[in-house]
Amino acid sequence: MTGPPNSFKTDPETEEAQEHYGLFPRTVIDVWKKIQGTEACLTISLFEDYCAQVKDMSTGRTLKVDPGTNEPYGYVEHKLTTFSDIIAAARIVETKRALAETKMNAASSRSHAMMRITLYKKDGDKTRVSFFQFIDLAGSERLGKNGDNL
Repeated sequence: MTGPPNSFKTDPETEEAQEHYGLFPRTVIDVWKKIQGTEACLTISLFEDYCAQVKDMSTGRTLKVDPGTNEPYGYVEHKLTTFSDIIAAARIVETKRALAETKMNAASSRSHAMMRITLYKKDGDKTRVSFFQFIDLAGSERLGKNGDNL
């Protein structure tokens, strides 16, 4: 049996322990370090898709989705200015994501978690906007093998 999804793992919570972190915190920390001392700004938005409803994980609000682009709107962007901000964002996903026990896994993710990291960078009198999206899909234990019917 395994524990909760590891994409957002942040234990222990020190900068020195980053090699033990999941993919999401390691990637965000790397980008954050590269923009230190520049006029760039990094933000994060956290979504969960569970039972065909998209929610802002930081507020718990159900979001509307644009039918043309399939993009959620009305979500909150959180500015990432410190190492602790990144850890706090990963913790939101670790603690608020829908999980359920299966015969193969004590804490199987039942939702798709989506993280949008947005980078705003000054370029003369313009601001360039780039974003990264991370998607961690729901658990997919072999239902025929474990006998669960979630």
